Amino acid sequence: RSVVVASVFVGVRGRPGWKRKESSAAADVVQRQVQHLSALLAYVGLPLGYLLGPWLTWLIWRRHSPWLDAHGRAALNFALTMSILYVTALILVFIFVGLILLVLLAVFHILTVIRNAWRASVNLPPNYPLSINFLG
Repeated sequence: RSVVVASVFVGVRGRPGWKRKESSAAADVVQRQVQHLSALLAYVGLPLGYLLGPWLTWLIWRRHSPWLDAHGRAALNFALTMSILYVTALILVFIFVGLILLVLLAVFHILTVIRNAWRASVNLPPNYPLSINFLG
């Protein structure tokens, strides 16, 4: 009996009075946009921000709604794919082809992330071309 009473007062995650807040549709849209736009953190000076931003936002918001999970997975899959492409371009810098490839990858990355943030704002599913599906 004391276990039942304790579980009622402690809440789902072990914090007293904690309840999962149901997010509104407008909040979901903003969160989906943040998931995509967080990939641009590398361009404002945060090392590995293009990878850490989508990963952290997906970890935090993946259980809030299926849409947030889908957009977070897509953003993280694209970030992992871009990691592979950036490392390949950095290796090719020694052949003098990598500099051009790095610039093209950066432009492609920025445009694709902005496009998918827009898609999230109008309730369309994410579409990242060239993305490898790591997370399923």
